[in-house]
Amino acid sequence: MADWQVGDLALCVVGGFVTVPGRVYTVSKLAVGKNGLVLQLAEFEHLERHRLRKSLAARFRKVTPPPADEFDRETIALMNRAPAKEPSNA
Repeated sequence: MADWQVGDLALCVVGGFVTVPGRVYTVSKLAVGKNGLVLQLAEFEHLERHRLRKSLAARFRKVTPPPADEFDRETIALMNRAPAKEPSNA
């Protein structure tokens, strides 16, 4: 069993009502159900039917992205920069 935590990325390997095999979801909450560990997925928190927000952890594999390299850090820094100011008409 994977050591799941809130914020982990979960690769769907067996689809369900709303999950699609091959897609990656974000774990927002953990619970223990009668059939095992249950993951609540952030992508489905907007759904009104509470049971559709949760999926058995056995249907997923934990994804651990590689550490950021220099290119990743530069790209993130550029994306986080303050927007350029509009030139004034002075």
